[in-house]
Amino acid sequence: MATLTIAEIAQRLGLPESTVRYYRDHFSDYILVIGEGRQRRYPAEVVEVFQVIADTLRKDHGSATEVEETLNRLFPRNAVTTAEPPQTTAGQQRSLPQLAKQIAVVLQQQQELLSQQAQAIESLTTEVAAMRHEQTQREEAMDRRLEERDQALVGAMRQLLELRQPLPFWRRLFGLKPRPLDHANEKGASS
Repeated sequence: MATLTIAEIAQRLGLPESTVRYYRDHFSDYILVIGEGRQRRYPAEVVEVFQVIADTLRKDHGSATEVEETLNRLFPRNAVTTAEPPQTTAGQQRSLPQLAKQIAVVLQQQQELLSQQAQAIESLTTEVAAMRHEQTQREEAMDRRLEERDQALVGAMRQLLELRQPLPFWRRLFGLKPRPLDHANEKGASS
């Protein structure tokens, strides 16, 4: 949005600057102001408002009341804005290199963060793989121990069963006590 100073408005209307200031002060409800003090600027559209004020006052020595009525019919009332005036094109062009530098810094920071995140993800992936390998080894070791225990239990159960079997006749004949190895040997020999 293009903005003007009071001097520029006065020049466009061919009026003294003091007259334009007078109009601004007396009919401020219809004149949009951006900024404060020496930084005050006016949108280009207010030139038309100033023109209506000047024309109404010149015509048959119009009064302030007539000007108010005319302005009320033609234009909305405006609130005073204390916002900063928008930057001019030259100001925008001066700030573009700064903006580009700031964007480059932000992009560099984001790149570094993404790199750190990638490293963290890679580290976690390696750690998870190592933990899975370790868990697999533990499960395999546990399976081996369970298998060995099961074999030992089966062997012990076989020995108990063999002890409960009747003694061979010749041991009974001579009154010899059974030996676990003898039962295993006799069974192996009889098979």
